[in-house]
Amino acid sequence: MCELPPPGSVAPVGVGSVGSAGPSAAATSPSAGPRGAAAECSAQSFGARAPGAGGPLRPSRRQLLVAGAVVPLLPHLPRREPTLALGALDVRPRSAWGADLPPKGPLTQEAAGDVRFLLVHHTASANSYAPAEVPGLLRGFYGLHTGAAKGWPDIAYSFLVDRFGQVWEGRAGSLDGPVKVDATGGSQGFAQLGCFIGDHTSEPPTPAALDAMGRLLGALARRYGIDVRPGAQATFVSRGSNLHPGGTQVTTPTIAGHRDMSRTTCPGDACFRLIPSRLIPAAVTAAGLAPRAAAPATKAAAPLPPRDTVAPRSERPAPSSTTPSGTAPPDTVANEPAPAAEPGGPTPEVTPAPTPVPPPLALTGGAVPPERGRNLVGAGAAVGAITAAGAFLAVVLRRRGRGREDHGDDAARLQAVLAGPELSQDRPGPGSG
Repeated sequence: MCELPPPGSVAPVGVGSVGSAGPSAAATSPSAGPRGAAAECSAQSFGARAPGAGGPLRPSRRQLLVAGAVVPLLPHLPRREPTLALGALDVRPRSAWGADLPPKGPLTQEAAGDVRFLLVHHTASANSYAPAEVPGLLRGFYGLHTGAAKGWPDIAYSFLVDRFGQVWEGRAGSLDGPVKVDATGGSQGFAQLGCFIGDHTSEPPTPAALDAMGRLLGALARRYGIDVRPGAQATFVSRGSNLHPGGTQVTTPTIAGHRDMSRTTCPGDACFRLIPSRLIPAAVTAAGLAPRAAAPATKAAAPLPPRDTVAPRSERPAPSSTTPSGTAPPDTVANEPAPAAEPGGPTPEVTPAPTPVPPPLALTGGAVPPERGRNLVGAGAAVGAITAAGAFLAVVLRRRGRGREDHGDDAARLQAVLAGPELSQDRPGPGSG
């Protein structure tokens, strides 16, 4: 047990002759005494030499016990991996997983301006892995790609994204510039690759992975000046793939899936369908691109048919027998509103519906409308007057032919006609039907 002297006491630092001072009992230093004692105590406890002491340094028993307990735990202690920035995106560099795995062949970069689009891949490996397992997975991809099966000089992908949303540098030098890449089915060139770590044939990438991939694509678009907005396209002459042979001119969206360039199912159906709906909008935002301006409408008004082209109702063809009764024909809309006039264009003409023709009025039997009855009364009075005048004329002519003796008979007949019953308003007169 090491004991320190009380404060203010003097601790001996040497015995015997010291320089020219001659023999002394003990050289003392009030100010340095406690510090010297503390240093000596520390040295005794941890095996270090005290200042001015000779001999080799030997570990103490306590050091040996602590070291024996800590050393086996070192590989399992959490470590912060270094990250480098790609724009505003933090990327784990190649040294975080493959510092001892150099490329096995020469790597070259794309020429300035030749990175024209970005491709999305997946590794088609298991989806269940822990964060600490990712470096080992990357080393496995490196071994597969540089082995006899592929024969590439390095891991194929520019960058990889794990299921936790961490971005990793893949092919050596990709953080520094546009290193040319390789791909299954051949590389058509002119692209940088972002690859999901996992199999997304039926299971989509995690939200964290999608977010990270969107930010990665946006950072690459910003670095290489690629327009990744919806509808943007790139055109190039393929360097050769099993889908686009060398020398073929290719036009593609500026963010595409591996299957757009080679005969493959990569990056999986569940991932591929998310490229336009999730990855492209996220990349546009990360790249700081403004949305495209909507193109002005150039739709021309459809010509209206002339008014006299509508066939009469009697000449129109009967409805098809294949259309069920009471239902509208296919591709028609019931109760369709009239077309609206377009701004600055002619006002559409609307052909009015034909006016229905009322059925003929039957007057044989039944009640007569009041206004028709009044007309019948007037007609009956006129007939009566004409009849009376004719009878009077007949009497006159007869009297001239017969003489005075017939006057009384004719007068009686005329009186009988004039005294006949009046026409009723409730029954029609002759000819009124």
